[in-house]
Amino acid sequence: MKAIEVITNEEIDAALSNWTPKGRDLIPALVKGLDMALGKCKFDGAVLAGLEFAIEYGPWDVVSKASLITAELAEKYDEAKTVIVRLAKAKRVQGRLGAIYSLSPLLRDDFVKEVIEGLISDKSKKIREMAVDWVGRNRKKQFLPLVTTALARESDEKMKGLITIEIAYLKDGFLVKRENGTVFVTVVLTTGRVGGFFNESNKDELSDKEIADFFLKQIRGRTP
Repeated sequence: MKAIEVITNEEIDAALSNWTPKGRDLIPALVKGLDMALGKCKFDGAVLAGLEFAIEYGPWDVVSKASLITAELAEKYDEAKTVIVRLAKAKRVQGRLGAIYSLSPLLRDDFVKEVIEGLISDKSKKIREMAVDWVGRNRKKQFLPLVTTALARESDEKMKGLITIEIAYLKDGFLVKRENGTVFVTVVLTTGRVGGFFNESNKDELSDKEIADFFLKQIRGRTP
C-alpha cells in the first residue's frame, strides 16, 4: 500500500483548516488532487496551483500531504512534473525542499536528473543534504557521478562527511564503522538500511566487506 492511499479527505480538511484562511480555500484543490492521484476522477490541471502553493507556503502537515499527492500525479501526468520543476527553482527554501519531497523514485531518470542536479548544488546546506539523501535513500546508483561531483565542490566539512557516507552506500551497499574496538555495520537492503553491532571475536581480522557479508547472512538467516 502506498502512503498516499491512507490519506483521507478529513485529514486534508483538518490540516488546511488549522493553517490560515487561505488554507481553507485550498481544500477543494487538495481533495480533488487526491482523487485524481487515486484514479477516482479525470485530470484537472486547475488543482496544480493549489498544490504548489500548499507545498511552498504551508505548515508541515499540509506540505507532507500535498507533496505526496504531487508525487503521485507526476508519475501519471507531465503537467504535474512542471510543479516540481518550478518548486526546484523557488526562492523559498521550503519550496525547493518541497521539490525533493515531491520526487517519486519511479519518475524517469532524465527528469529526476534535471531536478536533482540543481538541488544537489543548492546554496542552502539543508537542500544539498536532502538532495544527496534522496539519491542515497532511493538507491539511485546511476546518479553517483552527481554525488561525487557534489563532494568535490563541497566546502562544509559536515556535509562532506554525509556525502562520503552516501557514496559508500551507493558504491558498496554497506558501511562499516570501527571505533575503540567497537564495530558497527549498516547494509543496504531493498526495503531500506539495517544496522547493528558486529561482535564476532574475529572482527579485527576481517575486512569491511567480509563483515558486511557476514552481517547480511545473519539478517537473511533470521528473516522469514
